[in-house]
Amino acid sequence: MKIDSNFITYEDYLDTSNHIITIYVQSDVCLVDEYGEPLSRIEADGSITILYEEPEVYRINLDQLVELRIQEDRDDNGEFVPTKIGFYIKDKYDNVEELFWIDLARLMNDITSTKEYPWYAFLQNREYVGFQYKQVSCYDNTIR
Repeated sequence: MKIDSNFITYEDYLDTSNHIITIYVQSDVCLVDEYGEPLSRIEADGSITILYEEPEVYRINLDQLVELRIQEDRDDNGEFVPTKIGFYIKDKYDNVEELFWIDLARLMNDITSTKEYPWYAFLQNREYVGFQYKQVSCYDNTIR
């Protein structure tokens, strides 16, 4: 997931003005030398540090976000509950692209103070409107 026009350097990461979402990507593959051995550095205390590429930071501005999609699943009581939220942007050819999805159950568990996030009650109370992409399938409980 690389969006060339939104790629910024690590130094720019500290500047949080004029954007809604910052995605910080750290590589899990270390740098290697010409023999395929991992590059390392010996620190002052004698410890060895394996070197990785510089982290990549992607910034999504509010004006680039064109859609938020909320996926609802039917629970055991037959009621629909929001389970995921998806973010969509337009590319340079005005095609709508899926950026990423967030699992709402995990997100809600990680939130410590709900008062800091006005959208929390909005999702919990299902205070959103929009249109439905597909009806419920006869074979599963998911609105798509």
